[in-house]
Amino acid sequence: MEKEAAAADFWAFVILRQQAYWQHRSKQGPPYSQDQAIARFHFCNVYREADRGTIWFHEHCTGETLAHTLFSSLVYRTINRIDTFDAWGGIPTPATIDRFLGFIIERMAKGGKVFTGRHLTTGVKSYHKLVDHITVGNGLDDLAADIENATSLKQVVKRLIKVPGIGAFFGWQVACDLVEAGVLPQAVWLTVDDWVQLGPGAARGAKLIAPDDDVVTTAKWLLESQPVDGLLVPPASAPGSFTLKNVEHALCEYVRWKRASDTDVKNVGLEVREWAK
Repeated sequence: MEKEAAAADFWAFVILRQQAYWQHRSKQGPPYSQDQAIARFHFCNVYREADRGTIWFHEHCTGETLAHTLFSSLVYRTINRIDTFDAWGGIPTPATIDRFLGFIIERMAKGGKVFTGRHLTTGVKSYHKLVDHITVGNGLDDLAADIENATSLKQVVKRLIKVPGIGAFFGWQVACDLVEAGVLPQAVWLTVDDWVQLGPGAARGAKLIAPDDDVVTTAKWLLESQPVDGLLVPPASAPGSFTLKNVEHALCEYVRWKRASDTDVKNVGLEVREWAK
């Protein structure tokens, strides 16, 4: 498929998936799409801000400072299981994190699930190291100050991946939470559509569209090719136009959509679930 045709195909998926979002919200279905793959399978929302986990985080992260939001995002994203935090009663604070650690150990000892099975979560030992890093001494304040001095989103992620247990994937997720919470410096805000950290699935999507190009370059090119015909209606949680952050978020789902559309899904290891009846 030629690059321009592949870009059009990507945006067709984005529009179809967002239309399914609105139809699902209005309870006009199922099926929620005329597209067979989207009608059958529940792909992640193409807007990161519309994902259940992201909505939950922003509803329960009540702090307005960079340091508080940073702490909340780090302890939330590296578990990434809403049930765990609902059972606890929200997102722990620095004052309650020790009791939270005891809570998750007890929960695991009783056979309960604490961490999500996806998103590269690494378990309780790694989680302890992360918590120690941001609670012992001036760890959190030093990290927040380092981020305050950043002048680009790329610099923010580079600072975050220095934290134990925070690789490129979690660094990007935390950076996105900080962007959405509006707590990053103005200089960083000016760069949010200049650079993006693509996860493995999103990188595969970018290579599907432009096999010979740098994946960040492809993501930026896709953003520039965004249709302006009004077919892409954002959710209330994501005011404004589709961003580079959302291009990255949608690229992974685009790969899965292509697999579901073009092959026998039972034979490709497609990690999607069917729509709830």
